[in-house]
Amino acid sequence: MILFIGVIWVIRGSTAPLIVDNSIFRNLFFSDPTGDKTTYNIGISLIAAYIFYLVQVHLPEKKRVKRNLSVFSFAHRHEIYIINQYIVAWQQFFKDEGVCQFHEFEYTLNNNQRGTVNKEFYLETIDELSNCFEQIISSQAFLDSDVAYKEFIIRAKYTIDGCLKYMNDQFPTWSEEILLANDYKEVLAMITQNLKPIQNRLSRIEKYYLKVIEIVPYHGKSETQKLAEKI
Repeated sequence: MILFIGVIWVIRGSTAPLIVDNSIFRNLFFSDPTGDKTTYNIGISLIAAYIFYLVQVHLPEKKRVKRNLSVFSFAHRHEIYIINQYIVAWQQFFKDEGVCQFHEFEYTLNNNQRGTVNKEFYLETIDELSNCFEQIISSQAFLDSDVAYKEFIIRAKYTIDGCLKYMNDQFPTWSEEILLANDYKEVLAMITQNLKPIQNRLSRIEKYYLKVIEIVPYHGKSETQKLAEKI
C-alpha cells in the first residue's frame, strides 16, 4: 500500500505528459510543474527504499530459506506420503451393515508410486508420522530456518502427537473388532481435519501432491496366512 502511494506521488509529481488527458487522470496524476515537489521526493524515497529492501533483505532471505528447506525435502515428501497412507487406511475401512473394521489392501498413487496397508505397514506408518518431524526438529539446519517454518513444524508435530495419543487411548491399533459406523465417521473427520492441513502445507512447500488413483486387494500374505503356515 505504501509503495502504491509512493508510485502515485512520483507519477503525480512527474513532468511527463499524461497518457490520457481527462478530468479523472488530471485529478489523480497531474500537478503544477512549478509547484511543491515534497510528495514527489517522498515517493522517490519510498520506491528506492523498497528496491533496497528487495535486493538487500527479501531476496537473500528468500534464497536462504529455500536453501534450508531443500535440506528437509526428502523428509517433507516422506511425511506427505506417510500422512496420505494413514488417512487412506482409515478411509478404506470395510463398511457393511453399519459396522467398520480394518482390512488389507494395496493402492497406486498419481505418480505411479505404490503403497500397501496391512498391520505391519500400518504400525510403521504410526511411528513415522511423528518420527519424521522429530528428525527435522533435531537437525542443526532447523535452528537456522525461517521462524514461520519452525512454528509450523513444531505445531504440526504437536498436532500429530495429540492425534495419535487420542487414537491410542480410544481405539485398538489394528484389530478385527468392529467400530460402529457413527464412531468411524467421527474418527475419520478428526483425522482428516488434523492431518490434511499439514499434508497440504508440506505439499505446497515441495510442490509434491499425492492422490490415490487405484485400490486393489492385498496380494501379499495376511497375518492370518502367515500364522497358518507356521502351524
